Amino acid sequence: MKSLIVNADDFGLSPGINRGIIETFENGIVTRTSIMANGPAFDDACSLALQTSIPVGLHLNLTFGSPVSSPEEIPSLVDARGRFYGKWAFTRRFFSGLMKHREIEKEFHAQLEKVSRHSIHITHLDSHHHIHCLPGVGKICRQLAGKYGIKNIRRVTMPRISGRRFLSSYLSQMIIAGFFKIQNSKFIIHNYFFRGFEFMAAKNKKDTLLKILASLQEGVNELMCHPGYAKQTDDVGKYLQDRQAELKALCEHQVREFVMKNDIKLISFGQREQYLY
Repeated sequence: MKSLIVNADDFGLSPGINRGIIETFENGIVTRTSIMANGPAFDDACSLALQTSIPVGLHLNLTFGSPVSSPEEIPSLVDARGRFYGKWAFTRRFFSGLMKHREIEKEFHAQLEKVSRHSIHITHLDSHHHIHCLPGVGKICRQLAGKYGIKNIRRVTMPRISGRRFLSSYLSQMIIAGFFKIQNSKFIIHNYFFRGFEFMAAKNKKDTLLKILASLQEGVNELMCHPGYAKQTDDVGKYLQDRQAELKALCEHQVREFVMKNDIKLISFGQREQYLY
């Protein structure tokens, strides 16, 4: 059987993104989302989650915005303004040994506790820019999951992307999956496949999504997506019009029909997923 988790990342990043995620959950093929505890629209996201019962995981974040912890308590993770370093600065500092693992653990705990205080049941863990795949960070995530009874952590697997257009996506996923496999080799679940890098890179979102659906493997597949309504004035990074294009593709009648006709079981979490700690 082909099962598919469709996870919308960045819940809480902006009101427009929140609205788009809920739209794809109610009218499209999205089955769950991941919330950013430090997102500017976090409270709005929590309210929408409780209204709609969308399954919610925690989108662990160390590369965008301000921390949940006091900056003074995690000095290696923040800049002079008390904000997280961006993706590339974070990566350079991390591999230079400047990021303290005990501070990463502290901030992750703070993010999880904040979500829990808002009566949100956390179903899974993943992360902004896939930081949970970095050496040592995976161990922190497994310990966090074990402590709080969270059964699932996003597995980034080796890519199944073809075509010159997606070369950079292929390489990115290969590198991230390699880091993930090195530190999680004894926890790797077979028949679990991760997709989404090529969906982000695609210009024609609907056709690419249909090709992804047509190439799903027997077992559990996860599709990462980033639907939403975003404007230039929003502090959400460079991925703007693409979010709305993803939203439209995820809600297309042809896409929903393909899922039904090809016996693809849409799931959020459950028996087909297994512990990763």
